[in-house]
Amino acid sequence: VPAVVGAAAGPYVFIFPAQPDGLVRVQWTADHGIFDAAPAATVFPGGSLSYAVDSSLTVPDVVINELLAQNVAGLRDEDGQTEDWIELHNRGDSAVNLEGWSLTDDPDLPGQWTFPAVSIPSGGYLVVFASGKDRRPVTPGARLHTNFKLSLRGEYLGLFNAESPRLAVSELAPQFPEQRNDHSYGLDDYRRWRHFSKPTPGAANGISAIEGVTEPVRFSLERGLYRGPLTISLSCPTPGAEIRYTNDGSTPTETTGTIYAGPITLQRTTGLRAIAIAPNRLPSRVETHSYILNVSSSLLRLPVVSIVTDSDNLYGPTGIMEVTPRNTIYRGLAWERPVSVEWIRPGDNGGFAVDCGIRLQGGD
Repeated sequence: VPAVVGAAAGPYVFIFPAQPDGLVRVQWTADHGIFDAAPAATVFPGGSLSYAVDSSLTVPDVVINELLAQNVAGLRDEDGQTEDWIELHNRGDSAVNLEGWSLTDDPDLPGQWTFPAVSIPSGGYLVVFASGKDRRPVTPGARLHTNFKLSLRGEYLGLFNAESPRLAVSELAPQFPEQRNDHSYGLDDYRRWRHFSKPTPGAANGISAIEGVTEPVRFSLERGLYRGPLTISLSCPTPGAEIRYTNDGSTPTETTGTIYAGPITLQRTTGLRAIAIAPNRLPSRVETHSYILNVSSSLLRLPVVSIVTDSDNLYGPTGIMEVTPRNTIYRGLAWERPVSVEWIRPGDNGGFAVDCGIRLQGGD
C-alpha cells in the first residue's frame, strides 16, 4: 500500500515500498474514491502503469560547478557576444544524458528551460550560456542557451532531473551571492564555493582564496537636500575592511581614493562615493550618496536628479560630451558610460538610486 503526501487541491505524491529488480505493475483499485473538483464531480478513471527496477543503476552525479553572472571580457558565444554562462560537471563514473533535465532561476518553475538530447561524459564539463536566447541545438559541440539570464546581485539557480515531479539535482539556494565583473563563482578542488578571478569554463576550477564579497559601505546620513555643512561617517560591517572614498565624482577602487580615517565634513554640494576592501574578499560595490547643500528655499521644493560619474566619461578623448574631437555624434553601446543616478524627493529625501549606463541623445 503506498503512502500519500498532499493536501487540499494537491499535488499528491504516492510513495511505494521498495521493490525487487524487475518489472513492477501498479494498478488503481476500483474503489479508489478519487474525484475531480468540478460541481458535477467526475470519477478518476484509474488504470495501470508499469516501471522497471534496476538496482545496478547509479544516481547521476551532475552538479552546477561554476557560473559567471557578468561576463564583460571573457568567453564569447557563436554570435561573438560575452553572455553569462553556467558550467555543469559530471562527477560520476559514466556518461549522463541530460535530455529532459532542466535549468531554472525560479524555484517555482523547475522546468523553466529543458535540455535537448545532449550528454556529459564521465568527468566532463558542459557550458550553457545564460543569455535569454533560448537555443537547444542537438548538433555535437553546438552552443546551448537558456531562456533566462543571471542576476549580478544574486538569485536562485537550480539543476533538475527529468522525473515527474522534477527533483533538484544541484542548486544554489536560496540564492548565490552578489557577483562581480569577470569573476566566476564555483566549487574549488575541496568542493567549497569560492569566487574566482580567472574563470575556467569547461575545466576544473582549482583553488581560490576569495571567500566572499565585502559588505557595502554604510553612510551615517542618507542622500538628500540639506542646509549648511554636514558631517558624514562611513562604516562597513565586514571585519577588517578598509574604506576608500572620493568626493569629485571619480570611482574609488582598491588602490584609488582617500582612505577613510574619520568623519567627513562637506561644505558644498558633493557626490560622495565609497568602496570597502577586505582580505580574502572581493571589494564591495561602489556606493554613491549625493548631498545637495545650501540651495535656495524655492529649489528645496523641487525634486533633484543627481548624475555622478568620472569626468573622463563625459569629457576628454573618450567622453560622450566632448566636442574636440566631436564625440557627440557617436551612438550605440560603445558610447554608453557607467553612472550613478539618484532621484531625490524634496521634504523626505526619498526616491531611488541606481547604477546604470548613460548615452547622449542629440548632437548639439
